[in-house]
Amino acid sequence: MPEYKSSSKLPFIPTESELNMLIGCAGPKLQPFLQTSGKDEYVSKVAITLEEMTKLIEQGFEYVTDTKIGKTTYKLFRKKKVWRPE
Repeated sequence: MPEYKSSSKLPFIPTESELNMLIGCAGPKLQPFLQTSGKDEYVSKVAITLEEMTKLIEQGFEYVTDTKIGKTTYKLFRKKKVWRPE
């Protein structure tokens, strides 16, 4: 039967500032994959006309849902806020 020894040494856990430095030094393609904050923040926009919807999609917004108030249907869009190191 194998023998196991317990280790009382704690693993290295970087501080938030160390993680921010790492993310800040990474390239723009790698930064989104290194972000670990579960706090996604979004910019939200509303469109009514086809032209408004087209413009938002061209700006990188994604369609979320629509809601009808009275006779008007509003399309809701969102885009993740760009992460900036502190």
